Amino acid sequence: MTSTPIREPDPPDLSAEPATVEAARPAQPEHGVAAAPAASREALQAQPADAAERVEQATALGSTSPGRRRRSPRQGRHRRWTRWLLAGGAVVVAAIGVGLWLTVMVLGGKSPTGLADPADAAPTFVPYRDPQGRFSISYPSGWLREPSSDSQAVLLLRTDRESQNSMLVRIVPLDEPVGPEQLAEARKLTDSLVQASDVNVVVARQITLNGVSGYYYLYTFGEPGSDRFGLHAHYFLFSGSTMHVLVFQALPDTEFVGLAPDFDAIARSYRVG
Repeated sequence: MTSTPIREPDPPDLSAEPATVEAARPAQPEHGVAAAPAASREALQAQPADAAERVEQATALGSTSPGRRRRSPRQGRHRRWTRWLLAGGAVVVAAIGVGLWLTVMVLGGKSPTGLADPADAAPTFVPYRDPQGRFSISYPSGWLREPSSDSQAVLLLRTDRESQNSMLVRIVPLDEPVGPEQLAEARKLTDSLVQASDVNVVVARQITLNGVSGYYYLYTFGEPGSDRFGLHAHYFLFSGSTMHVLVFQALPDTEFVGLAPDFDAIARSYRVG
């Protein structure tokens, strides 16, 4: 059986030199591999008071722009689902300490009562240590490591040979270190990396994941109703002069609910250094 190639994110256009936070901008937006909100306890830190309002004001994920074709019945179903997702985003970003898998079940109308303990049902995870000592992570033992054409993509995984569900770790050198004082300026860079004409951002917020600060984005990409309509959970973590990028992908978007527990666990396992 022929392996289906993974559509990888385009790397930031950093040329041969390390990027500065102010100047680094991608030649094309960074989206294409890996997504679905992995919302760890550490990632769900102090929620700004206006975050729920920002989510409510976000563009409807299934809406059409001028000139875009009329929705098919399937697109209508996607729009109803994404309305649920928008509501879910408000709950996810406010639910400190609640795993995404449980939030998804509750929002989907399923009672958590009687569900198997996620620890009991969880797959076996295997540890991975970056050969250069820059990070460590754990992922389900059944997932497959894939080669990447991007020199900065140091780890590329997908759930199985035929799947487009995947995750990616990219290590990006920066010309200047990013600390607490520079984090607001770094937001300009991370915002630019997720911008594209077919992207609708649902959540964009500052996070702290296992002691490392950065930004988290949850967004859809592609044409609603098509088999290329997917979800990304995108993490940007800043450690000195290095930006750690984690991208989780669910493609098509309907794969998201089933993948949420694994995405959540993988994100929680990520350690810098």
